[in-house]
Amino acid sequence: MELNKANQRELAKLIVSIRASAYRLDLLMAICDDPDVRETVINRYETVMKQEGVTTYRASLDPNAPSLKASLTALAKYNTPLQSGENVVVTVLGATGLFGVRLNEEKSEQEKFFFSLQWTRESLREFKFPVVLWLSGAIAKGVAQKAQDFWSWRGGVFEFEGQQRQAIMIAPEIGEIETRSLPINENPELAQKVAELEQQIIDLRQQNTQSPLLRGLYTELGDTYQQQGNKESALDAYRQALDSAKEPEKQAEIFIKLGKTLQRSRRFESAQEYFQQALEIFEKLDHKEGQLQSYYQLGRTARYFREFELSKEYFQKNLELKERIKDRQGQASTYHMLGIVTQELREFELARSYYQQALDIYVEFNDRYSQASTYSQLGLLAEELKDFQQAKTCHLQDLQLSVEFNDQRRIDFATSNLARIYKTTHDQDLVQQVATLMNKPIDEIQQRFDAPSNSSDNSSSPSPKKRLIALFLILLVLDATLIYLSKDLWAIGRILFTAATMYFTLEGYRWAKWLLIAVLSLSAVALIGLVAVLSASLSTVLSVGSIAMAILCGIIIYTLQTDPLTQFFAQRRKARQQSDAK
Repeated sequence: MELNKANQRELAKLIVSIRASAYRLDLLMAICDDPDVRETVINRYETVMKQEGVTTYRASLDPNAPSLKASLTALAKYNTPLQSGENVVVTVLGATGLFGVRLNEEKSEQEKFFFSLQWTRESLREFKFPVVLWLSGAIAKGVAQKAQDFWSWRGGVFEFEGQQRQAIMIAPEIGEIETRSLPINENPELAQKVAELEQQIIDLRQQNTQSPLLRGLYTELGDTYQQQGNKESALDAYRQALDSAKEPEKQAEIFIKLGKTLQRSRRFESAQEYFQQALEIFEKLDHKEGQLQSYYQLGRTARYFREFELSKEYFQKNLELKERIKDRQGQASTYHMLGIVTQELREFELARSYYQQALDIYVEFNDRYSQASTYSQLGLLAEELKDFQQAKTCHLQDLQLSVEFNDQRRIDFATSNLARIYKTTHDQDLVQQVATLMNKPIDEIQQRFDAPSNSSDNSSSPSPKKRLIALFLILLVLDATLIYLSKDLWAIGRILFTAATMYFTLEGYRWAKWLLIAVLSLSAVALIGLVAVLSASLSTVLSVGSIAMAILCGIIIYTLQTDPLTQFFAQRRKARQQSDAK
């Protein structure tokens, strides 16, 4: 993306400030409401800094507990250059996405952030590097007003303006149709509709603050904000609609809208709570359409938490209900999602069967656009099974349909899949076929296929749960080995206690997690103290093993508090509560 002249000037000033702040703490506030401009600016100054020998890092705020100090501390803990005074710069992201709407907690994400900043200034002095903190215009105003001490300490403010660009269609996940709209100030029709709805609401509230018509107006306002991509304003409008909703059915419908908005904002735990509340109401009312939506969205959320068995259960309930009400066409999207979940569970033949059933229905109803996604999944499944000829056929079908609908995002995805097949098979016919489908010169496709891939394949990366189990097993084996070597048989009881605590931790019990952290912390301190005091009398094996075990304890303590595992534990608690309710 090319930056306009105003943004180029701000970028130049920001680079000068980063250079001037070398080897010392400086808080540089970068303000931008355009995500494309923001990413372009970051890439530009990081490239310049790397060329000058400066190491660049990125940190992200946790929306559940947004703290600049915590984010920097976590980053520095496992990156030595940040601790040893080397020439580095840290970019902090995540503040622009914090919500100002209070959902299910006493404070909104923004309020938590402002509060943490107000008491952060002095504690940041331990860091000896410049920090570029990215804020939206609204967040920056909030920081200036509500964290004045922190704001007064800023080393510079750099404001980047939004730039014109075309609206693009986002290729949807099956069953979801979404568009990324133009920013609010670039879409006059939607802006006018928002203004009209807001005026209608003002007029109606002046006549009757309890009018039942308010719910509908606030809901429509939230839907319009969604079209603009203004998720926070959409949440606020839906909350207002919820306050005006008296009938349980209408409340449940708004719960679904709140959940979807939060889901798109990657606030999955909060989204799950709303979907669950909606499901409970729809089940009491025997509202079939509402139950279908709730099961489907809960399945998607469980999949995010990598709770694939639970996700599969929700999608199966969705499918059973669609079969009962004879919604043949609607079954296709559920079969597709069941294919994805069972593929994650490595039930490959079952996944293939689900995909094929989805495809058969799409063909039956001539839904050619949705066929593309299912062909893509069949191709990815064939790749996992090393059936590259079948994978090639499916990805070519995906590409053909994507070209037919001129869906650039799907075209790029299909092309990258085919490039991966080419790198494995060196099938020259594939280059010709892709060039023909895309109406491009063969040399251009050949160059694209020969280029190194920028995408990382995470499909084989272990889940957070598996990584934690692996760390637990390594710790137990190492502990048992040290006990054997030291002949300390009384310590067997400690191993059994730790193993039991690990089990309950994996089940999502909070008390077990914190008890385990306490046990591991004490063990690490005791082991380091033991080596320090008795180093002369300990064998080399016991000394090295004790230090290794202390380090492993620290790694597990850190891992237990990472975001993916926090989400996993939350999901386990939800699943256990639902099981108890049954």
